[in-house]
Amino acid sequence: MNTNVYNIVWADDDIDALEKRYERRFNDNHLFIIGRAHNGEELERVLSEKINYVDAVIIDANFNESEGSVDDERDTSGLTFARVHLLKKYPSIPYFLFTQRADELIKEKFRNTPKFLNEFPRHKRWFMKNDDDELQEMFESIVNEVNYRNSDQFRIRNNFKKEFAAAKLIADAERNLEKGLLYTYEDNS
Repeated sequence: MNTNVYNIVWADDDIDALEKRYERRFNDNHLFIIGRAHNGEELERVLSEKINYVDAVIIDANFNESEGSVDDERDTSGLTFARVHLLKKYPSIPYFLFTQRADELIKEKFRNTPKFLNEFPRHKRWFMKNDDDELQEMFESIVNEVNYRNSDQFRIRNNFKKEFAAAKLIADAERNLEKGLLYTYEDNS
């Protein structure tokens, strides 16, 4: 039986201690940390060097955009940098938020950025540290998201975005279009 392996880049100002604490749990779930960063600038460098090998990125809510220590627990400059700059530069990579910050604090911080909750829905792309159940949820979400992004269905939906948008206007057209394209795609493989 083949087991997929998932390559992770992890950005957190406390990455050194966290990696030691969680590495075994990651490896037991076939998630391997191939790059780590303490701030947004390091994250960008690591991603540019390892882009062809990265399956997912884990980021903390509280890390700096550049060098230096985090002085304020409300500092989310690294998260903002990742959202605004790196998500656009590397849109094919899913990002996951793994943080100790309270939900209310993060929601307040991004209350004027409604897109944030779409990018990081709670319990799908946003998980709490120090909660074993949520850690396992994050592992499962990473595996599911990476597997979906590697599926024929995902590739077809990305290649035919306009056609799917138009098909939504006609009853059953979207489902039939996907079925036909998948059949054609699998038949030509």
